[in-house]
Amino acid sequence: MSQTQSSASEGLEAGQFDPTSYRSVHNLAVNSDKRNFEDLLKKTTEAIFMSKCLKFNGFFGNSSSSNSDLRMEVFVSSLLLKHLQTVSTNGLEIAECILKNNDITKFDIIPIGGAIFPTMSFFNHSCYPNAMRIGYQNHQIVRMIRKVPKGGEINIDYGFDFYATPIEYRAKRAATNYHFKCECCACANKWPVYDKLVDRPPQYVKKLTPEVTMEIARQASNYQHAMEALVRLDINRAIPLLGEYLSVMEEMIVHPDARYLDAEEAYKQCLWLENRGFKVLRANQIPKGLSGVSK
Repeated sequence: MSQTQSSASEGLEAGQFDPTSYRSVHNLAVNSDKRNFEDLLKKTTEAIFMSKCLKFNGFFGNSSSSNSDLRMEVFVSSLLLKHLQTVSTNGLEIAECILKNNDITKFDIIPIGGAIFPTMSFFNHSCYPNAMRIGYQNHQIVRMIRKVPKGGEINIDYGFDFYATPIEYRAKRAATNYHFKCECCACANKWPVYDKLVDRPPQYVKKLTPEVTMEIARQASNYQHAMEALVRLDINRAIPLLGEYLSVMEEMIVHPDARYLDAEEAYKQCLWLENRGFKVLRANQIPKGLSGVSK
């Protein structure tokens, strides 16, 4: 189920989509017909309040009460209501990669704002996505985590992964915030959260022949070397080793697997650090209240 399949290219020439055009934002899905009365009432009140603030600060010009001025206020209020609904469905978090004292164990992603990127709104959600989005200045970049077969779908997560959040929470979040029922592989097969996978021994799809056992050992060595490189912040060394490990082991193990998820998380850390360098935050530079940074 897409966040927004609401004909974002409506009004443009056939086959064209311009993500920099306001029309692309204006035509994103709002899901008004799926919202409950309380939600619509809250957003309507917010829109009216924002419109009154604009009027108080002279946005509509002089304080005359002509029909044209009233129509303008109604138009702006309705536009605000539309965008308040758009943001709740299509808004994306903008985050900063923080690395305290060059210590990879104190790596964190800190939210710093939010924005709408029309192109990103066409990516569907999965609780076990094969891609991730990374913010870079005023852009969003999509990086692949796993291989996707020809014709397969590239998906991202909308802020809730299967290994970190129970299925009941994910289902409620998907229904309440995005108005769809998630049927990804993790939800369909009721995969357990990470804490319940840690003590589970790995299971393999292939028979453990001497050749397969040797390859598993080789990939375990790759993973170890990759993690050592990551600790040294040698990202260029860690990425190909983790990439090979994930590519090979994906076909060998039964999913979900805690060790495979660990490797994926390490790979995602590498992509964050590679994508935008990284901002080193010294202990005495941590703003008060920034509790998201590991201490």
